[in-house]
Amino acid sequence: MANWLLEKNLRPVELSRQLTGNTEHRGVFPVILDGRLVGWSPSVEAAEELATELRHLKLEQSCSQVPSTMEICF
Repeated sequence: MANWLLEKNLRPVELSRQLTGNTEHRGVFPVILDGRLVGWSPSVEAAEELATELRHLKLEQSCSQVPSTMEICF
């Protein structure tokens, strides 16, 4: 899943920057999986595309990385 998210231009979380109050994440969307912040989507369009693709993968029985019970919100 991590490699797939990186292919979708998801920026990984850097805890040290979050703790220092760095504001570089303004205007981007947080991506949360299983209640954990895993990264940042660079734009509205990219976040919408990511949500759409996750919804499609969720329905594919052959996809083991996206469980059918995953809640996808946008």
